[in-house]
Amino acid sequence: MRDQHRHVAELLSRAEPLSAAWRDSADGRAAERLAAALDEIGTVLGVHLHDEEDDVIPVAAEEFSQREWDALGEHGRESFPKDGMPIQLGLMLDALPPAERAEWSRGHLPFPIRLLWAILLKRRYTAWQRELFPEGMPALV
Repeated sequence: MRDQHRHVAELLSRAEPLSAAWRDSADGRAAERLAAALDEIGTVLGVHLHDEEDDVIPVAAEEFSQREWDALGEHGRESFPKDGMPIQLGLMLDALPPAERAEWSRGHLPFPIRLLWAILLKRRYTAWQRELFPEGMPALV
C-alpha cells in the first residue's frame, strides 16, 4: 500500500508541470502528454482503490471504533475545500444507484445539508457537469 501511495504521489508530481504546460499553451502535444499521464494515474489509482476496498476497509470496519470512523470522516471533510462541496457531494450521490440516493441522503446528511443541496448546491454541481461534460456526464454506476 505504501509503495502504491508513493507511486501515485510520484505520478501526480510528474503530471503537475504537464498540466501547467497545457494550461499555458493549449497545445495539442501538451494535451496528449497530460492525457497520457492522467490515464496512468487513473490506472494506478484504480488498482490501489480496489486494493483498499478489498484489504483495508474490511479490517478498518472491524478495528475502528465509531469515534475513530467519525474522526476519519471529519478529517476528510476538513481537508476538502469548502467551495468544492457541491462537486464532492454530487459525485458521491451519482456514484449511488438512483433508487438509493434519497435513502442514503436521509441516513448520512443532516437536514440543513439536504436542504442546501436541494436549493443551491445541486444547481452548482449541474453547472459544473455541463461545463466539464457538454455532451452529458458519463454514467458512474
